[in-house]
Amino acid sequence: MKNLLLSAAMLFLITSVTSAQWTQQQSNVTSDLLGVYFVSPTTGWAVGLGGVILHTTDSGKTWTQYSSPTTSELSKVAFLNSTTGWIVGGDQILETTDGGTSWQFNSNPSPYGEYNYSIYCASPNNRPECWIAGGNRATNYTFVLNSPGSGNWTLQVAGFAGRLAGVYFDNDSLGWAAGDNGIILSTANGGRWWNEQQTGISSYLADVGFFAPGIGICVGDSGRILRSTDGGVHWTMVQSNPPTDIFKVYISNDSVGYVAGGPYSSSGPTDYIYRTTDAGKTWTNQFVNVPAGTMFEDICFVNDSVGWAVGHNGIIVHTTDAGVSAVPASPALYSPATQDTLGSSDSALAWYGVTHSTSYRVQIASDSSFGNIVVDSSGISDTMMVVRQIIDTKLSPETKYFWRVQAIDDTLSGSFSAIWSFITPALTAVNTKQVGIPRTFALSQNYPNPFNPSTTIKYSIPKAEFVNLTVYDDLGQRVATLVDQQQGAGNYEVSFNADRFASGVYFYVIRAGDYTATHKMMPLK
Repeated sequence: MKNLLLSAAMLFLITSVTSAQWTQQQSNVTSDLLGVYFVSPTTGWAVGLGGVILHTTDSGKTWTQYSSPTTSELSKVAFLNSTTGWIVGGDQILETTDGGTSWQFNSNPSPYGEYNYSIYCASPNNRPECWIAGGNRATNYTFVLNSPGSGNWTLQVAGFAGRLAGVYFDNDSLGWAAGDNGIILSTANGGRWWNEQQTGISSYLADVGFFAPGIGICVGDSGRILRSTDGGVHWTMVQSNPPTDIFKVYISNDSVGYVAGGPYSSSGPTDYIYRTTDAGKTWTNQFVNVPAGTMFEDICFVNDSVGWAVGHNGIIVHTTDAGVSAVPASPALYSPATQDTLGSSDSALAWYGVTHSTSYRVQIASDSSFGNIVVDSSGISDTMMVVRQIIDTKLSPETKYFWRVQAIDDTLSGSFSAIWSFITPALTAVNTKQVGIPRTFALSQNYPNPFNPSTTIKYSIPKAEFVNLTVYDDLGQRVATLVDQQQGAGNYEVSFNADRFASGVYFYVIRAGDYTATHKMMPLK
């Protein structure tokens, strides 16, 4: 039952924290960087505000700022090959035919003063083509520009009022674009005609990309990730509220992809790159050691392992292992809610698991700066630590304490989690009683059931054992530990108060020696 509950919890966590590694590179600029593109594992470009153009020939160890023909915002950069590429931004298109040694203005055929947001280049069927998506909200105008590789751009009117921010093509015919008001457009003829697809949302969508045939994702404001398995005819929400806006999609292969963004809340974590290995079904939050509040605007890879992401304030980060390494991420705390008072049914500190970590370290201090640590416990293999046993010995009753958790693998330790606090309860006796000596182990159905707000759970143990009685919600998360101590043979009962919990189905599990049993209960409000 324990494995079943934990599996349910893992399935529930669409975004889980894992160990990962991105290292910061020195761009030597403070301008916001909005686009990045590498033509090889060593040679790449980054562009941004103020007409900034950066170039590297050593995988980003050093970046050199190139002379730019404009001081306008440059949004994205892409190359068809090692010599021919474009940079888009504002109402401008810059072009190079000498590998970026020089950049010139390329004519733009639209008379509407539009804004060029993104560019996608590919060589489907050995036929080089590029598409630029953009628009102008003020004039309710949307467009796609198409180039057959010659640099001569053809205007394609998408027929949608608003901006198109992202564009992606599977081949020279089949493509998609996304933008304002939850719009996703598709084309089956290279962009000559575009059809609107239904997403069911009205918020801004920033980018779109496709894995294997028919399987695609679209991302946007408030961390929304939409997924389609039928070529974009229907879209479902995979994830709706991580602490980031998502601006860019990068598809690595038929199953692996990345999205990058930044916090829409100042309280969000500093993990703004997500990775999928199952074509967008689930997403893993990668650890990126950058200042809090960093916005990532673009991400690219040159193979399955080597990639870069760029963002605000000149941030450039680089990975050589697909963002996955031995440095554990910072755990996300789960329970109790910060500043809550621990109760008789709330006697454990709990956190979300960190993938690949082998153990956890928990520190409890009397001050938020952890100058006076009263508990420093390492080697914890579970994702919770029972505190009932230490309240009487190390913690004082009715006192506020601060706690944090660190994930550890075999050789390295990650950063500590955010700092939460709790208040210890007043000293009370454990609500159990012994009546006679039973002959067998037993766990009775709670009574009453359903209940509001309290119920009684009875159990029997025929010999002295260490007893653990724990309550889980229907997602497999521990919500309360009722008993966790050595007990002699006898019949016992304990009260569970669900006043702080939502209505629904919960499970209580007893473990006493080799005996394990589970029952279901239903608090109703």
